[in-house]
Amino acid sequence: MPPALLALVLGLGVLALVPARRLSRLGWSSGAVATYFLAVWILGAIVALAPGGARILVPLLLLAWIAPFVTWREGLDRLRGRPSDPGLPPRDVTPPEDRVG
Repeated sequence: MPPALLALVLGLGVLALVPARRLSRLGWSSGAVATYFLAVWILGAIVALAPGGARILVPLLLLAWIAPFVTWREGLDRLRGRPSDPGLPPRDVTPPEDRVG
């Protein structure tokens, strides 16, 4: 396998990990995240290695990559004027003062 091809495949894998991590942090199951990652990785490889179908696959790939970062519920709540869910209170991470004793 040529080094450039290997670098391309690994680079696509790293790019596919970014939205997959977002989905994982949102609470998706590991199987769903793995399926999403493989789908995005394979679509990216097809676009990179066989550019004939890029006209159709690039918009799909972009939508699949951007979709995990869109917060539909918060956006709709903002449009309706509803307050967002505050969730957990912020944690105090201030270091304690040094005590000399």
